[in-house]
Amino acid sequence: LKGFPKVPFHRRFRTRFKYNTIENYDLFFNISTKPFLPESWKRTFRYLLKTTDAYIIPGGSNVPARYYGQKQFVEAISTTPIRTLYEYAFLYYLLNNQYNYMKNKPEYVILGLCYGHQLLNVATGGTLYQSIPIEVYKQSYITDIIQAKPDTIHRNYFLASNPPVTRTYNGWFHTLKILRNTPYILKQKKVYILSNHQQAVKKLGKNLAVIATSSDGKIIEIIQHKTYQNVIGIQGHPERQFGLERLNQFPKNTYRFHMHLW
Repeated sequence: LKGFPKVPFHRRFRTRFKYNTIENYDLFFNISTKPFLPESWKRTFRYLLKTTDAYIIPGGSNVPARYYGQKQFVEAISTTPIRTLYEYAFLYYLLNNQYNYMKNKPEYVILGLCYGHQLLNVATGGTLYQSIPIEVYKQSYITDIIQAKPDTIHRNYFLASNPPVTRTYNGWFHTLKILRNTPYILKQKKVYILSNHQQAVKKLGKNLAVIATSSDGKIIEIIQHKTYQNVIGIQGHPERQFGLERLNQFPKNTYRFHMHLW
């Protein structure tokens, strides 16, 4: 974290654990204020933008709730706060009015997948549901979820009801409601996508458009930047081998959707 202001002296010696957290740093990235970016980070971001064609943000842990001004759910804690801090800063540097370095390279591609989709929304001023079952569907128990319609399930909660004895990927397939065509998203009916997430976009970020939702319209599944159409967030996992190997089990529209995207 070279380049950030020094931690206040009285906070350095509470405990070693306390000192090694990033609580003194990620507050600089609260989207309700003007974030502070160290010059060393700006140089790195300019170099990345100059020397690469695209930035892909794959799945990961939860986005800390403080990044979008909410109290933190106990079951939605981030396990990769430094990764999130850095990626959030890069997205903010590229897309927000304070810096907006995408204008120097408007053809640059950003693809956020699952966590990356959520982080893209937060970095542009949006918020998240920290728990889809609790906040969206008012479900507090596993039995409530697995008795619901399959298209309202966004990860494989059946594994929690009957845990497997071998390692199993806990993804779940559900359909998309695609609202319009884009250069990368083909509007079709009955398209399945692999999902594995408990959080979702709540308030949409600035200059983002909704391209697809869950079939019931309650979960935003695909977003796209209005100015830079190469900036896309997809809530599902179209990149997972687990899903790609099973495309032939679904209607042909599902295969067409994935091939068109890639």
